[in-house]
Amino acid sequence: MGSVLRFRSVMPRPWHKRSNARSTIPTKLWSSQPPDATMPALKRGTAGPYVPPGQQDIFEAGKPRTPNPKLMILYITGTFPAWSETFIAQELRLLAAAGVPLLHVAIHRGQGSPPDGVPEPVYLTDDQPGTDGSRGLSLPIPKIVRRKMTLRRHSAAVQRLTELVDEHRPTLLYAAFADLPGVLTAHVAHTCATRYAISVHARDALVPKFDDQFLYGAAESVFVCNQRVHDAFVQRCPDYLSKTQLVHHGLDLERWPMTGTTFNPDPLVNLLFVGRLIEKKGVDRAITLIGALHEADIAAHLRIIGDGPERDACQAMVPARLHDAIEWCGVRTPTEVAAHMATADLLLVPSRRLADGDTEGIPNVILEAMASGLPVVASDVGSIMEVVREDTGYVIDPDDVDAAINCLVEMIANRAAVDCKRHAARQLIETRFDAGRLIQLKVERLLRNQ
Repeated sequence: MGSVLRFRSVMPRPWHKRSNARSTIPTKLWSSQPPDATMPALKRGTAGPYVPPGQQDIFEAGKPRTPNPKLMILYITGTFPAWSETFIAQELRLLAAAGVPLLHVAIHRGQGSPPDGVPEPVYLTDDQPGTDGSRGLSLPIPKIVRRKMTLRRHSAAVQRLTELVDEHRPTLLYAAFADLPGVLTAHVAHTCATRYAISVHARDALVPKFDDQFLYGAAESVFVCNQRVHDAFVQRCPDYLSKTQLVHHGLDLERWPMTGTTFNPDPLVNLLFVGRLIEKKGVDRAITLIGALHEADIAAHLRIIGDGPERDACQAMVPARLHDAIEWCGVRTPTEVAAHMATADLLLVPSRRLADGDTEGIPNVILEAMASGLPVVASDVGSIMEVVREDTGYVIDPDDVDAAINCLVEMIANRAAVDCKRHAARQLIETRFDAGRLIQLKVERLLRNQ
């Protein structure tokens, strides 16, 4: 018989075990079991969380850091500045005004300069989002795998954040979002044995990207920004109820005084849309409504402030007869938005719930309009109904064009009722959404163990 060739299957070694691997991501931290809610309570002066039995090696990559004798919070954002996230700039401004020592850290560099009064960030990378040669992880992959891939892809940002923790020895890391800022913050906090807190927003709670236990298991506090997010998060993560705190973003009322005097839509109705041009915001519905109003012989004009991936598609759907009825304003500063609100008759918020469950929280522009005295006409989706109620605004189904038209006709016919709702809306903002008061609640929660 001839000789038989036998081949041995050789599998490549995992990338993190190769001799030339230079990753800053410790293999041990890829466990889906970070410290959980059963850990003993933190003691004053300790550098970080206790590690439950069986997980003592989670800190192999670094020793617990000695806290800075002076209190300091590392406040970690994603892309900054971001025109559609005015609440982040507002919170940073209020924290700085309150004298809270913090270092603002941003993962990516946004467009333009930070707003006045907002601390200049330290950037973890010099790239703008999407310019680092990487692609978004949009495939339906397991959350633990997504987290591993994300940490590997952003290893340079992980390394830089770790260096900042070593340099400044902060008493707390705070992630402003539970997506990329959250997973980087949780990872570095686990590595450096440092306290951390995390903020959860609508998409974070409704369509989570990463494994909950890794993000929240060792967090001191989890902040949620509206009741719907709170309920969705607690339903999914009941073990973290005791550390979950509902704190609305609120509004700096000094920057948003009531300016409107009366509802007077003559000779035409001036509608205002402000937001990202994405499917969830429903700008296509606003365009459809303007067309229906013109067909019903109701003179109307739509001003669209914002930008986004749906802009070209939305502009393409506008028929020639409506070109003069729709004004595309692009991105505007908060001061410019306030000026547009002063000349508009109502704010239109035609948002929708997406097939994956993603929907609105409480858009900041609704709070701004209500504080300014601008009537709000909005969809009944997400958390909008927490503020836009029967006594403070108008709720419509934007897909029911006839009902939307009837709502506007009713507003024009009963202007006194509109004025009553405007004043009730301002009172609601003053009572429940004063950002100066709300930021004190957050600071007390963040620093309660210090």
